[in-house]
Amino acid sequence: MIDLEHVGYEIQRSTPRPELDRRIRKFQERLVQAGLDGALIVQQTDLFYFSGTAQKCLLFVPVEGKPLLMAQKSFDRARRESRLESILPLKSITQIPDLISAYTQRQPVKLGLELDVVPVNTFRSYQELLEGVELLDCSAIICQLRAVKSPYELNLIRRAARASIAIYQAIPGLLTEGI
Repeated sequence: MIDLEHVGYEIQRSTPRPELDRRIRKFQERLVQAGLDGALIVQQTDLFYFSGTAQKCLLFVPVEGKPLLMAQKSFDRARRESRLESILPLKSITQIPDLISAYTQRQPVKLGLELDVVPVNTFRSYQELLEGVELLDCSAIICQLRAVKSPYELNLIRRAARASIAIYQAIPGLLTEGI
């Protein structure tokens, strides 16, 4: 058994709320600068970055106020994993326009979408679904935000490096002839 406690390894169950709030706030500032009314996050890596969960969800981030996490699979799991306040079940993507309108009290005019990773057919589906909403690329904004690491992220990277070193140092003691 490899003992990782001496390298300070502990399992992080969820991204802390202040970290998510900081990420969302910086994203909202950049959305305003880009002239967008908000963004719809659909890609798992970006979803995890902004919500703390990587399960099948969609995240609506308005330029002002709290984001709305819409859970397509397990609503309970989304509530367990994410520290965001507003989490709703999403039975069908056809609910998205109504949920966004009800949540913000208005329909966005310009909405960011991760066009670097969204397949064309998916983009067309959202375009049809969000009739009257101009879907614009917000991928560069997200990439720029994710490129700059916070103290929280740097700490996670350091912990992962220490755990990796501990594992590799333990390997010679685990090997015996014939394995």
